Amino acid sequence: MSHAIRTALRRVALASVLVLLGAPVLRAQATAPKFGVIDVQEIVTESETGKKVFAQLESFGKDKQTELDGKRKEIEDLRTKLEAGKNTLAEAKVKEMADQVEQKGIALDRALDDAKREFGRRQQELLGQIEAKVLPIITQIGKEGAYTMIFRKFDSGLIYADESTDITKTVIQKLDAAQPAAGK
Repeated sequence: MSHAIRTALRRVALASVLVLLGAPVLRAQATAPKFGVIDVQEIVTESETGKKVFAQLESFGKDKQTELDGKRKEIEDLRTKLEAGKNTLAEAKVKEMADQVEQKGIALDRALDDAKREFGRRQQELLGQIEAKVLPIITQIGKEGAYTMIFRKFDSGLIYADESTDITKTVIQKLDAAQPAAGK
């Protein structure tokens, strides 16, 4: 066999091996990727789990607001007494009441800051619990629906997604369906 024929056969053999090795890649590329998107805000506001979280946060906020309103009222009452007694009370008593107003104002500011921090902490904790419940559902939907990727609609930098790719309602349905089972 001549050198030219051997070189040609090697090239054909090498090309055949490359085609065979590349065949799975070519088959995988022949299947179109399937994408899905979810709207996290809709999941949180429309699901039963999300509504419960909002109810808990609203209740906490109302309780803190009542507490803070009580402190504000106490300060206002003290200020009213101070204003009414400025001309009739002893100077030491006026100074004492003014100091109390200032101290209670500082305490109110601290209580307000504490309430904001506590609210933020609770919000993160409760939203984290929702996320922990939603992620397995999204994974299940992804596997069952043969999705290549599922994106967060507004958090991923996504600019456009056809509505047919939105699986938010399915996620909400599965999340709500899982709640009674978890309660039993």
